[in-house]
Amino acid sequence: MIKATFKQYLLIFAVIVFLFFLILEGIGLHDYAVSSINYQTNKFVPNNTGMIVVLAGSSGRISTAYELMKEREVPVLFIAGVYKAVSFDDLAREFKLDYNYKERIKIDNVSRTTLENAKVTQQYAEENSVKTIALVTSVYHIKRAEFIFNKVFEDQGTMIIPYTANTGTLESGSVWRNYRTFINFLDEYVKYQYYRIILSNK
Repeated sequence: MIKATFKQYLLIFAVIVFLFFLILEGIGLHDYAVSSINYQTNKFVPNNTGMIVVLAGSSGRISTAYELMKEREVPVLFIAGVYKAVSFDDLAREFKLDYNYKERIKIDNVSRTTLENAKVTQQYAEENSVKTIALVTSVYHIKRAEFIFNKVFEDQGTMIIPYTANTGTLESGSVWRNYRTFINFLDEYVKYQYYRIILSNK
């Protein structure tokens, strides 16, 4: 009887700890999402920006980066993480890129993860003495991407300027009201916590 009671108390304690963990992570997820959404209101690229890096993925990223390059007259647009078979001609057709900008648009067909994106960008920036980089990606991805890029570049004195893709404005309340928005932020939050752990000693 004593053993059964002890097991019951142990089970109750485990449930309480689990619920407490869920509450903390729920708060963490909410703060992460709101922080990411706030990036939408701080979109500025200074005149001395050496290159724009866009992380290939969801729609709107490349188009935003391309228009930003032209608008701010940034010398280089670096498109990171496109498929191996993709060429400039393919991107020009899909995103209506002007061939007059071909020499200024660099394509990375090698990197696959955000960390790999950051490393190939670092190599290019170091070889070309770039010290200011505008980083373009989706609002879901921006906080994690900025964190990873800052970690990779932290010993080089390079400024990373986050810039969210123009794909419509998200409101903070939509995190819990819209299933797809919730899943996207949950996925990014888990990955963000993972990279905080593996890059903690860098």
